[in-house]
Amino acid sequence: MSNVEGRVLLYDPISHAFRPFKGDQQRLTDINRCDVEQILGSAPGVTVRIVADVSLVGAAYENPETLILRDAGALLPVAGMLAEWLGLLVCPLGFLGSSFMDQLGLPRERFMAVGGFQLSSNDCASR
Repeated sequence: MSNVEGRVLLYDPISHAFRPFKGDQQRLTDINRCDVEQILGSAPGVTVRIVADVSLVGAAYENPETLILRDAGALLPVAGMLAEWLGLLVCPLGFLGSSFMDQLGLPRERFMAVGGFQLSSNDCASR
């Protein structure tokens, strides 16, 4: 899940593309901005929220939540390395649930928020 220019996008792994999320874009953008500001203050950039489909992992593993959280944790250093390589900044965010998830309309028994990060231009650091 990502927010680019006020649009909430959902990553589609089958087509390897971002698709507009069907829902109240403005409401999701406002909630995300508030959530990010509580952690970072004013932080221009793109927020990436990681949402896992627990039923997919649960079909193969017992206690899928622990594996999902470890996988999400493994994504953060990769995001950090890629951001550094691209001359960007990344800040991990501990979004494990919020009113943002409630607004997505995804079944809570199936989908789980497992973190995220804020990706920003490197020139933000000098401000």
